[in-house]
Amino acid sequence: MNQPLPPPAEAWLRALAHELWPLASDERASVIVELRGHLAARAEAGALDACLAALGPAKGFAAAYDLPGAGAIAPVPPGIGGGAPRKTVRTLLRDARATMRASRNGVMAAGALLVTTLTATDFLLWVAARLPYVGIAVAPLMVVRVAAVLLALSATYRLALSRTERPWRVDGAFLRFAASVAIATGLVVAVAFGAGRGAEALAHGPTASAARSGAALAALALGSIALLRVQPWLAALAARRQDAGLATAWRGTRGRMTTIAGSWALIVLPVYLLHVLVNLLALRILPFDAGGMLALAGLDGLASAVLVLAAAFLNAAVLRWILGEPVPAPSPFATETPAAELVEAARARLDRLLQAQPVRAA
Repeated sequence: MNQPLPPPAEAWLRALAHELWPLASDERASVIVELRGHLAARAEAGALDACLAALGPAKGFAAAYDLPGAGAIAPVPPGIGGGAPRKTVRTLLRDARATMRASRNGVMAAGALLVTTLTATDFLLWVAARLPYVGIAVAPLMVVRVAAVLLALSATYRLALSRTERPWRVDGAFLRFAASVAIATGLVVAVAFGAGRGAEALAHGPTASAARSGAALAALALGSIALLRVQPWLAALAARRQDAGLATAWRGTRGRMTTIAGSWALIVLPVYLLHVLVNLLALRILPFDAGGMLALAGLDGLASAVLVLAAAFLNAAVLRWILGEPVPAPSPFATETPAAELVEAARARLDRLLQAQPVRAA
């Protein structure tokens, strides 16, 4: 059922999947699986071109699935859906976007916490570095900064992956999540530091410094890949999900790291590079000016908030991918003014639900 089709048919199915984004992912997958089988049969019969012409443009064909009264779409049978099929970078990013739209209300509060806390701590840390005589204590600022990031990250995971967990509750699940993040990050840093020191000890003379830097960077890159493989487990830990342990996350990401790393490179890495650039400007290049530093801190706080939230939704999408779990339909209680197509899709679903209700006897 998932055999490759001729390029025109594959292109039409990709366009249709893009147009069907208002549907829940399991409904969308049902439509694509059914049409893939139909197109495969038409291609085998030598009538693919006529079939595509009869179906018409993907956009027009997709509109039929948003009409009120169209009825519920049956889920894909497990034997046909394949559990956790292969995804491209574009598909995984689409799932991350769908995860954000399906999250419960409260994501904006997590973003506001990040922007406020990171902006304030950025400015104070820069002042401490540029004007050490002011006497600002760095350690408490770092504690506040890390705590805010962990709390916002945990809340976002709960909003995205659970319908019942209280997002801002500091409980055992949050403490296990925070400890696991600290241990995993600390191990990566320790391994990179140890690799650098080991390379420096083996090399002698003027090459020792270069060997240390090269070994540390290589170990850090490998450690970052390992961190990506455990991120779905950390997301499940924060959301108190019992269906994804560390072994499940590690096995589930095997063979999928090209897609996962590519998605990170597209939506997380550019924002991280902006964060690095802003800090370089504030600490090394620009002269110290309170107003300018505050503006840069605001920019860095916003960029860092986007970075954390984007990473959270991507990790949640990866978790659902390795579990074969569909992304729910967009939440009706949005955190911002919804787009017109979201409103129309929600109205269509509501109309179908109302029509499906049985009539009670008088």
